[in-house]
Amino acid sequence: MGMMEALPYIGMVVVQFAQVVMLLAAETAIANGMTTFAFLSYSNIFSAILLLPICFSIYRSDPPPLLPAFLCGFFLLGFIGFTVQVLGMTGLIFSSASLSTTILNLIPAFTFVFAVILRLEKFNYRSSTSLAKSMGTVVSIGGAVVATLYQGPSLLGNSSDLLTAVSSTWVVGGLLLSLDSAAAAILIIVQALVVRKCPAVLILMLFYSCFIAVVTAAASAIVEKDLDAWSLNSTGRFIPVILSGLFGNVFQLSIGMWCVRRKGPVFTSIFHPIGVIVSIVAGVLILGETVYLGSLVGAMVVMAGFYAVLWGKAKEAKVIDNEDGKTTTPLLQEQGQEQGQLA
Repeated sequence: MGMMEALPYIGMVVVQFAQVVMLLAAETAIANGMTTFAFLSYSNIFSAILLLPICFSIYRSDPPPLLPAFLCGFFLLGFIGFTVQVLGMTGLIFSSASLSTTILNLIPAFTFVFAVILRLEKFNYRSSTSLAKSMGTVVSIGGAVVATLYQGPSLLGNSSDLLTAVSSTWVVGGLLLSLDSAAAAILIIVQALVVRKCPAVLILMLFYSCFIAVVTAAASAIVEKDLDAWSLNSTGRFIPVILSGLFGNVFQLSIGMWCVRRKGPVFTSIFHPIGVIVSIVAGVLILGETVYLGSLVGAMVVMAGFYAVLWGKAKEAKVIDNEDGKTTTPLLQEQGQEQGQLA
C-alpha cells in the first residue's frame, strides 16, 4: 500500500482522536456552566474564523463556482449538522464521553442501512460480504442496546455505589445518542453526494460552520434567557471552546470529508470504534469518569459488529473481474475515488 493509499486510513484514525478531544472539551465546558447552544455557537464561530483565511489563501486565484445547487447542499449539510451537534451534546449531558463514543459506533450500521435504502450500497443476500455487514449491523445495534439499558457495577474510576440497574438519565442519554448516530449517518451520505458537486472541502466547511453558528445563536436567543451562559471569563469555558472549534469542524470534519471523497461514506464510518478505547482512558484519567460493566460489555459487542462490517467492506473493496472481463469496484468507494485529491 502506497503512501497516498494509506493516508485515508491514517486520517480516519487521527479523526477519532480529534473526536475524543472535542467530546472531552464539550463535557468540560458544560460542567463549567455553558449551555449547549452557547457552546456550539462559539465553537462554530471559532471554526469559521480559522477557516476563512485558509480558504482565502487557497482559493483566492481559483474560487469554486457557488451555484444555487451548491448553496442548497451547504444549507442541507448545515441543518443536518445542527441536528447532529445538538443531539450529541444533549446526549453527552445525560451520559458520559465513553457512552457517547460507544453509541456513536452505530453510525456504520445506520450508514449501511441508509446506503442500501438509497441504493448507494449494493446488497446481495447470497454474498458473504453483504451478510457480514448485515450481521455486523445487527450486532452493533445489540451492543448499543446493552450499553444503554444496562449499567452494572463500576469497574474503573470513582463511584460511591455499585449500580445493578441503569438510571433514567443514562437511558435518555443513550436514546439521544442513538438518534444522533442516525442523523450522523445521514450527514455522512449527504456529504458524499455534496462533495461530488463541490470538491472544495474547506469552502464547504466554512459555510457549514457559519450556518450552524447562526442557527444555534438564534435557538439560544429563543429558548435560553441566561446571558451568563455566554460568558467566556473562565479557562474552563474558553479553552474547551477553542479546542472544540479547532478539533471539530476545522480538523475532524475537514479530514473526514476528504476521506469521504477518497473512499466513500461507509469506509469513513467504520473507524469510530477506535475512539471508544481512547475516550474511556481519557475520561478516567482526565475527567475522573466511572467506567461501568454495561458500557464495557456493550462496547465489546459493538466492536465485534464493527469488525464484521470491516471484514465485509475489506472483502468488497477488492477489485473483481466480472463475467464480461471488466473490473468493478463498490459503488460507494467508486464515488470517493472519482474526486481524486483534495482541492
